[in-house]
Amino acid sequence: MSARAVELGAAIDWDVTLGNTLTSHRVLYWAGLVGGGGSSAGTAGASPSPVETAKGGCGPPGISTSTPTTPASAQLTVQERLARVLAEGHFTKGRSAADPEVLVSACVAVGLDEEDARRVVETPDRFRDEVLSTIDSLHRRGICSIPVFIFTLASTGEVLAEVHGARTEEDYSKVLRAIPRGRSIPV
Repeated sequence: MSARAVELGAAIDWDVTLGNTLTSHRVLYWAGLVGGGGSSAGTAGASPSPVETAKGGCGPPGISTSTPTTPASAQLTVQERLARVLAEGHFTKGRSAADPEVLVSACVAVGLDEEDARRVVETPDRFRDEVLSTIDSLHRRGICSIPVFIFTLASTGEVLAEVHGARTEEDYSKVLRAIPRGRSIPV
């Protein structure tokens, strides 16, 4: 499966250490506040947790195709760049998004202040309530399937497939095999 992912322009490292990602969500929330990231529903100036943009519902998670989205070349906020650095590190370089040093390093890589980032990482309740409130709000709206992986065509940003919820390596293999045929395979 890893070879097929490389053919499609993605490298996947299956040997990453997993852990609780609440701190990474807190750091991403902070990045949205200091570097932009949008606004949460009805809260001027506040930034959504990355989970706020998750798609899907509380039914069985699945794989689906979707309509084209914004091209990959669109201007990204600091929060979005940080999310990409963390995702790339996790999925292609074996870096755990639960590791405090990985989080601080990723913040520095997107231009955030190292000392400020370290303070957020090392203060467990900093932005905890905001992130948990966002997650609770999403659950009330019927969104409870994370992670969500969106496979896009790099040249246009067209969404080729989405994978909702935790999946097996075989599930991802099915998605990668289905992409060239442009069809979805439910799991």
